[in-house]
Amino acid sequence: MALFGTATKIDTQPQVENRLIFEFPNTQGGAITSRVLPFFENPRITENQEANLASYDVLGRSGNFFGYTGAKSKGYNLEFHLTLPHIVQTAAAELFTQPPSPMSRSEKKKAFFSTRREVGNNSRSSKIELIYEKSRQDLLALINNGLEPPALKGNLGQKVQQAIDFQQNSSPEYALAQDLDAYQKPFIYAQAVQLVLFWIKLIRVSVSNNQLHPTFGPPVLRIKLGALYDYISCLATKYTLTWDDSAGYDVVTYLPNRIKINLSLVQIQRNPGTDRNYAGDNLADAQTRRNEILSGWEEFEDSRSWAEWLESETPALRGVQV
Repeated sequence: MALFGTATKIDTQPQVENRLIFEFPNTQGGAITSRVLPFFENPRITENQEANLASYDVLGRSGNFFGYTGAKSKGYNLEFHLTLPHIVQTAAAELFTQPPSPMSRSEKKKAFFSTRREVGNNSRSSKIELIYEKSRQDLLALINNGLEPPALKGNLGQKVQQAIDFQQNSSPEYALAQDLDAYQKPFIYAQAVQLVLFWIKLIRVSVSNNQLHPTFGPPVLRIKLGALYDYISCLATKYTLTWDDSAGYDVVTYLPNRIKINLSLVQIQRNPGTDRNYAGDNLADAQTRRNEILSGWEEFEDSRSWAEWLESETPALRGVQV
């Protein structure tokens, strides 16, 4: 029985296990580089495959003869959304639901230099904050007829005078914009904006090669979505980005709050008995690539019953530890 009432909803956290993995080849021949785009919302996948059949017309026969010449690769149409408020809320929830633990001296130092007050350090968090803050300052300057806050140089009296002059010359809209929450978001919001921009960039390079090394083609995209699409390796042939105007925009970066992504993918598979020959592959990684091997209906050609097939295909039923 629950200690604090009856549960009404279970967060299955789809973004943890379900994701789109981008694999970039290493131009130096080393291990591949992987980048991940989580599915924060349930994606929609349409799968299709077409057989190559040669059709023969026979005189006097009310039907054709067919010859099988192969099949085209499986095609997938992947559609999903990136919703900025949802990503911010998910990140905040994961941040604040972590169990508290004492911070070490190095962690305290890192946390101190990652706050909004400190902008002169070289930490990664501060760089992300500065990108969003720069867009905010540019927008406020636009509202203030191009007048930006002074650098406040000199002695104390000069700094006070500079601040007074700026306040007197500022527009009333500038003072209002500084107080509005829409122009002053928390640090985690700035991180979410940067993440969305990073994921959009991943989508845009999914159909491009390496311009410095043109022989290295586009990245391999691997779909992980439950048991039905278990690390399916694909190549992107087309992408489409649209957004929902009714969901609004972030007023600072003008980033749409809800972005719709549509990817056209084709599955890539290798022949049985061939090896990937990728440096850096470990056993766990190799096990996730079983769907890369091309197969047909040969696994159903014996006389095994459904129960026998299930037992042979399910590691837990064979006594194998998973």
